[in-house]
Parts: sequence; C-alpha cells; structure tokens
Amino acid sequence: MNIQYKATKLADEKVKAQEKLNAQDKTIQRKDPKMMDMTGTMDFGPVNSQARASEHEGEIMAIATKEVVTLPPTTTIMGAIKTMTNKGFRRVPITDAGTNRLEGIVTSVDVIDFLGGGDRNLLVENKYKGNLLVAINESVHEIMQNDVAFIKNNAKISEALEMMLERKVGGIPIVDGEKKVVAICTEKDFVSLVSDVPANKTIGQYMTKKVKTVSPDTKIGEAAKIMIKEGLRRLPLVRDEILVGLVTASDIMHYLGNGEAFDKIVTGDIHEAFDEPIGSLISKDVVWATSDMDLGKAASLMMENDVGSLPVIDEGTLCGIITERDFLKAMSKKITKANARRENIKVADIMSSPVYIISPEEPISHARGLMLRHKISTIVVIDNEKMVGIVNKADIGKKLAQAEPVWRRRPIDKIPVSMVMRESPITIYPEATISQAISLMLENEITYLPVVSKNVVGIVTMTDIVRNISEDGLETKVSEFMTEDVVVVHRHHTINHVIDEMNENEINRVVVINDMSEAVGMISASNLAMSMMQDNEGKLPVKNIKMARRPMPAGEKVYRYVKEVALVAEDIMSSPLITIKADETVVNAAKIMIEEDLTALPVEEDDDIVGIISRTDVMRAAR
Repeated sequence: MNIQYKATKLADEKVKAQEKLNAQDKTIQRKDPKMMDMTGTMDFGPVNSQARASEHEGEIMAIATKEVVTLPPTTTIMGAIKTMTNKGFRRVPITDAGTNRLEGIVTSVDVIDFLGGGDRNLLVENKYKGNLLVAINESVHEIMQNDVAFIKNNAKISEALEMMLERKVGGIPIVDGEKKVVAICTEKDFVSLVSDVPANKTIGQYMTKKVKTVSPDTKIGEAAKIMIKEGLRRLPLVRDEILVGLVTASDIMHYLGNGEAFDKIVTGDIHEAFDEPIGSLISKDVVWATSDMDLGKAASLMMENDVGSLPVIDEGTLCGIITERDFLKAMSKKITKANARRENIKVADIMSSPVYIISPEEPISHARGLMLRHKISTIVVIDNEKMVGIVNKADIGKKLAQAEPVWRRRPIDKIPVSMVMRESPITIYPEATISQAISLMLENEITYLPVVSKNVVGIVTMTDIVRNISEDGLETKVSEFMTEDVVVVHRHHTINHVIDEMNENEINRVVVINDMSEAVGMISASNLAMSMMQDNEGKLPVKNIKMARRPMPAGEKVYRYVKEVALVAEDIMSSPLITIKADETVVNAAKIMIEEDLTALPVEEDDDIVGIISRTDVMRAAR
C-alpha cells in the first residue's frame, strides 16, 4: 500500500501529509488456525503529489522551503558559520550577489573539514600556519562545494529524492530557468511529510546497524576527522557501553560560531580549541527510540525534538541509528519500484509444485534421502490425506541439536518424522503476493509456507523468495542488514560443541576457523541435518586427527595424534568459504546464495569477517 500526500493551501505553502486508505483491508485476517490471508502492508512512496503543485510550479515546490537564505562567495568563512549558527541551518547556498545565480554551497560538514577534519584544513595549516584566527577571515569561496547538486523548480518530488540519495547530500537548492535560487529542499522536508503517518514499517527495518561511536573523552579534532573519513554527520558518544550523548557536525560548527572555541585559543593555533573533549559539546538530552517503533511515529519524534537522527536502543543497548537519510531510502523510488514489482507477483508464480510428501511414521533417513535425491529442503507430512506437519533440513538439524546425547546417538533410521516435524504449519493462498509471503515468514520466523487452495497445491520457500529478490533493482548495501555478531568454532571442534554453540547463541550457523584463525568454512543447521552423525547401529564415526601443542610457553610446537575422535567441524562444514564484501548490494548477495545454493554468506571487510548476511536478512532488506 502506498501513502499518498494531498496538498492543502497553508500560509507557508508547506504540505502536511495525509494518509490515503487503501481499498483493501489493512489487517491480517486469520481465517483458520492453520491458514492466513495477508493483505499488503503500507510502504512509504512512491510519493504521489499531483494535487500539490500549482499550475506554474512543479511538485517539488509544494514541499520546499521558499524563504531560502543565500550568501555571496565573498562572505568570510566566519560570516557563513555565524549565519548557519544563528539560523540553525546545516547548509547555505552560495550565490552571485548581483544575479542570485547559484555558484556553490557550504555545509556544516565543509566547515568541520576546514576546522581540522579533512583536506580543507590545509588552508589553515599551510597558508596560515595553523592560525585559525586569520584563516577564518578568508572568503567562503575557499571551502564551498563548487559541483553542487541542484534541481529545477518544475521538477518532481521523486526526482529530488533520487538526486539527494544518489549524491548523498542532505539538501539541494532549487533554481529557476536562469539558475537563480528560489528555494531549498532538505531531508527534513521529506521527514515532515511522513510525520505521524502510520507506515506499518518499523525503525528496525531501515535503521543503520553498524554504528560508529566514540568516547566522550575523544578530542573534538579527532571526532571531526572521524566524521570526515567515515562520511558521517553525527557520532553517538558511549562510555562503558552506555549512550551518554550525540554530537553532530553542526554542534562542532556552533562551537566555533558562538565563540566558545575562541575562548580556548591563546596563540591562534586551532589545536588549542580542538583538544577539548567532544563530550563538552553535548547540548541536549538524547532523544532515542526502540527498533519496533513505527517509522511515522519516529518521524514525528524527530520533528518534535528538532533532531536529524534517533539512536536506537533495545534492552539498554545501542543497536542502531535511524537518520533522515534512512527515511529517504525508505521513500525512494528505487525501493518502491521493487516493492511494486513484488506486489504484482503472486505466490503461485514462484511456488514449487507439486510438493513431495512423506508420512509421519517414516524415518528421518527417508526424508533426508528425498531431500538429497530431489535437491529440496522441505517436505510436507501427510496423514490420512491431510497435512499434519512440515519437515525441512533446518528443522531436522535443530531438533537433533536440542536432543539429549542419547538421542543424538540413536540410529537415524529409527527416528520417525513425527518426532522432528513442525506441526500445524502456517499456510498461504496462491493469490497472495510475494510481499505478503515475506512478512508472514519474518513475523513467524519460518523459512517455508505451504500453499493451500482447499488442498496443498505447492510450497514457497525462502529460497524461492530470495531468487525473486535477486532480480530486483535494490541498491541497499549488505552492511546495512548483515548480522554483526559472528560465532566461530575451530575446525577440530566436535559436532557436539558446534551444536552447543548454536544452541547457546540461538543461531543457525557458525564460521569455522583454522589454526591460523582464518575463516575456512561454515556450518549451518542444514549441514547438521544432512551429515551422517551416526550409523545404523547408533555408533558415531571416528577419525584420527593431528593437533599441535607447546610443552613450554614460547616453545616449539610438538605434534601428537588423538585417536578415535568423533566427527569434527571440518568434516561437515561447507568449504571453500564464499564471502561477500560489506559494500556490495543485498541483491548481489541474493544472486550468490542462489548460484551457490547457500543459506548465508560471511561478510568481509579489509580481509576480516565482520558479519553474516542470511536469507532472512535479504528478506528484511526487501520488506
């Protein structure tokens, strides 16, 4: 379901968002304990604003700020800083004094770059030998952005949205046919559109999970460098794993603009001002949210408190941050095009049919044989021509992992399917959309849905959905949705140890490392299910392994043989390890998973494993 915004004539010509109800029922209706009918959930965008614009202006002017402040290029850097500080701006367009034609733009990030964060600081260090008091009287032309992103006043809202995301800017000047600045459109303008409009989407689905933090004792100059290097506009301040504040590029700029920095300077050396702790710039209490907060409510919270981001805290722990740019991503045409595509594709179009069935009395070994023979992961359990359960690879692995040691040693061909199957499975109709299937799987933490129309007519699995997502145009990065906590086991750890690690950490996979602590493979619940951990007599296979030890600290390694060791991690792991870079797209991850028949990919950054992206993560990104 899309949100439509209807324009109203207000004195300041700003637009307040109004939800347009979908003709369909928005609620999930459970018609039967085993059957669900899901209608579409609400998405931001694509923004439909035909009613907003006047006859002589484009859509963008309906939401833009028309009372725009500009500065000539001859304004001093200090003059620009004071203007932004006094007006509460993060950016100011630079225009020709006579014609008001756009020449550039200066932002709070440009200012901290100049103050010591990046290349613009060379003006201070080289030309003025670090003397900030002199350098700050240079013209703003020296630090402004010349290749400025802008848009015409007859443009569509969607065009502005896409340009801001593509250029990674927080605001763009709007110009007329003569390139005269007539307005400015910022991320805040877009956030105001969705404020208090129920989105049926949570912060957790769009927040940035990999959050860069610093200690409140970090020097202001060091914090500025981190912001410039990492491309950030804000830094959460954390002490002893507790969030104590949030400092933005604007806060650092205001430190100079309100004169505080000059109180610290004696010799004129900028370092005297920027050796102060970043914690001293905390100016207000932290406004935060939980990951389950609705996006519309989060937007309202940001507007009410005049903040550009919300740290996300679950159970007392900082787990992410949602920024104005994340709202733009949620509203972007590229995302909603993919959503629209999934709304038009039915479950019947991608499901597997006919389904493979098994009776509850048959042994797990028979189920595993069917899975291996037909290259499938899920089988429907039928009793008296009625579906009574589902059994799949992961469920077999989990059930075996949850059992006692005696259970684990029980002959596999004597364990009936009824002891590991999942009873009363949730189902879906053939006419349901892929988006509805994604929501149902994520909400119920399942990887499959039997497709029912009176009888079972097919089955749709997470693999089917990931295959479909691999054809999308999503540009969401892997780093935004990966799971950062990676549990590792040594290649010689026993299967029981692997199972215990999975149970203790409530995970479905572990990364296997070698003696050099290098990642060499991965074990999933499916690996456990498909590996023969005991023979038909209930005996565990054994093997000889070679291990190294040092009799004395710093002494030479001495190799010894350990005989009759049960199967170990390297015997059942998937290898070689196939990884993906953190800056690659989720769509690329989906393609690799399908091509290589994998359920997850370790995420690599600077030759280190920094996370794992699973099929579930891919679906969360597409939701």
